[in-house]
Amino acid sequence: MVLPNFLLIGAPKSGTSSVYEYLKQHPEIYMPSNKEPHYFSLNDQPPNYQGPGDCHRFSNAIYDRHDYERLFSAVTTEKAIGEASTTYLGSKVAPHRIKEITPNSKLIAILRNPVEVGFSSYRHLIRDGDERLTSFELALEHEEQRIKDNWEGIWHYKRRGFYSRQLQNYYNLFDKNQIRVYLYDDFRDSSQRVIQDIINFLEVNPSFEIDISKKFNVSGLPRSMCINRLILKDNWLKIAVKCAVPDYIAEKISARIKSWNFSENRKAHNLHLKPETREYLIKVYRQDIINLQDMINRDLSNWLN
Repeated sequence: MVLPNFLLIGAPKSGTSSVYEYLKQHPEIYMPSNKEPHYFSLNDQPPNYQGPGDCHRFSNAIYDRHDYERLFSAVTTEKAIGEASTTYLGSKVAPHRIKEITPNSKLIAILRNPVEVGFSSYRHLIRDGDERLTSFELALEHEEQRIKDNWEGIWHYKRRGFYSRQLQNYYNLFDKNQIRVYLYDDFRDSSQRVIQDIINFLEVNPSFEIDISKKFNVSGLPRSMCINRLILKDNWLKIAVKCAVPDYIAEKISARIKSWNFSENRKAHNLHLKPETREYLIKVYRQDIINLQDMINRDLSNWLN
């Protein structure tokens, strides 16, 4: 039986997809093709989130222990065995389950300004056609009701940004030497340095060169929402294409359409974070950010501006 000895625990919208893809390149690191199994967040129960599109987002979720172990059945000589699920950071059950099942795991968190994460999540759900509220401010007003109605964490635009509370759950259970926290700003500005530090943390060959030229899961808004829905949602056209051509050709077609339909800097739908909303959220997070500074020994004053 093989289980992971390291985990990427979040935060969401903070570069975790790119880190996952970069680390997979290393010959001494094994990560399964299923990027978000969410196993430790699900407490041996199938996900039952009720928000629009939640079932699709958790279609690859794994809640059975044997199925989770099978994710790592192809491990051979790799030294560092891991997986990446951004639900772990904010989960109440994940820290305890990780401690129970893989107590010696190394834990890696990448944190981004929580104001930016909340708004990026809103844009993400607009992009996917799931968020129907026409302003971020209106969505914030509906957040508590959505939480009560068991909508998945991506809808918790404000709640998921209280990092010091979430990290404290891990520091209460794990030795500090098992936890490594990075800032998204550092990763954005110097991806190679951050990846190299993670490689050192995982104690694998530091001389192997990782190709960081490609970015993954880049935020953006589509030129056409109709085309985007055809790509993302189940429909007759996708079924017809899958039946007509091999999977690898269908994936290439999908990738080309996505590449055309998205632009990283496209200012579609006039989705901009209002200054007054930013100011409000900074006030909401202020004490938590101050606590986080002390916890990770980093200056986060730029998050408070």
